[in-house]
Amino acid sequence: MLGRRRVLPKINHKDFKERSHTERQAVNFTIQGLYDKLDRLYGVLLSVGYVVYCFIVLSPLLKSDSFLAHVIRY
Repeated sequence: MLGRRRVLPKINHKDFKERSHTERQAVNFTIQGLYDKLDRLYGVLLSVGYVVYCFIVLSPLLKSDSFLAHVIRY
């Protein structure tokens, strides 16, 4: 999923215990990989949302002369 590959040579093992363990690894790998992608996407969206929020809040202030005079003075 999403370009990730993992080699699991024991997926067709004759021993039930080994095969079950490998099947759990395959499921966990998929779920954890998807969670990682969603977590990264959430971080990016949170960052973009913060930048947009700051732009919306600061945009009117940057257009006012009194704010610019205050910034230049300090």
